[in-house]
Amino acid sequence: MEGSFHKEALSLNLYLKLDHGAGKEIDLTECPRKKLKKQCVKYLGPIERNQYEYVVAEGKIVHNQSRHELHTIEGSEGPKTKWIFVMSPSGRLYIGKKEKGKFHHSSFLAGGATIAAGSLEAEHGFVKLISRYSGHYQPGDDSLERFLSFLREHGVNLVGVQMSCTSNALGQEGSFASVALSSPQERRSSIASSRHKN
Repeated sequence: MEGSFHKEALSLNLYLKLDHGAGKEIDLTECPRKKLKKQCVKYLGPIERNQYEYVVAEGKIVHNQSRHELHTIEGSEGPKTKWIFVMSPSGRLYIGKKEKGKFHHSSFLAGGATIAAGSLEAEHGFVKLISRYSGHYQPGDDSLERFLSFLREHGVNLVGVQMSCTSNALGQEGSFASVALSSPQERRSSIASSRHKN
């Protein structure tokens, strides 16, 4: 027991030296410090996390503090912004814009456990598209089902919502299917059949 504690303390000490001690000035040509700083994924603390919390009110997804409706649909000019979400084990929903190399699914809960993760699109609070893709969490069909159940239990109408139930190792999303499902059994059946088509 004492040996593992000692190894952990040495490891922590190494990271402290690299981040705050003499090691913070090390700059390798193979991996410059400037490049490392650009690739740091932000992890939110409990207070910062509140800025990203959304709730369902009257069938719409709204920001928990401001009560503004979630609106991710942008004009056709410029690159499309990807909006990502995670649902915490306590059932809290966090949504934000993905920033490659800076803000990912793991940012919301500081790499902690989730019960659902993916991306979505919403128009004035109404969900239009849901994908279960997350490179960090790699959610399965059960994760998507939990998220759909959460939305349905909170009054979100899922008729006509496009869903992606597949993902691959290259980080690309699968095909989208429009759904009009009323029961959990119908949703599970649709998820399973879309998985077999791809």
